[in-house]
Amino acid sequence: MQIEGTITIGVLITASISVVALVWGGAWALVSIVAKQFSGRVDEKFTALSRQVEDNQEQTKEAIRSLRSQIASDRSATDAKLEALQAQVRTLERDLLNLKSELPNHYERRDDAIRREVTITSRLESIAAMIRDGRARE
Repeated sequence: MQIEGTITIGVLITASISVVALVWGGAWALVSIVAKQFSGRVDEKFTALSRQVEDNQEQTKEAIRSLRSQIASDRSATDAKLEALQAQVRTLERDLLNLKSELPNHYERRDDAIRREVTITSRLESIAAMIRDGRARE
């Protein structure tokens, strides 16, 4: 069916479908370009992040190496100090044992001193009594 001076329905439908397809194609191309740019930027960010992670891992490994060497040097210094302290303890224990063994030679117990003093006092009193008795007889 054709109307004079007018466009046929088939041409109109074809033109409409072409315009819709063109709009959808343009939209698809635009979305595709934006998605590629987004993907490229995401890839750049991930690459930068992976570089940072690798750098941080290297720094962490270096810090761990440094700490291990410091711990090893501190351990050797601590071992040397411990050895010196153990030698001092052995010397003090030996000195204490010597003191314990010599102590009875230099120390008099209180009850022994009292007994000795009582004995001396009683002997002096008996001598004084003999002297008195000797004077009394004269």
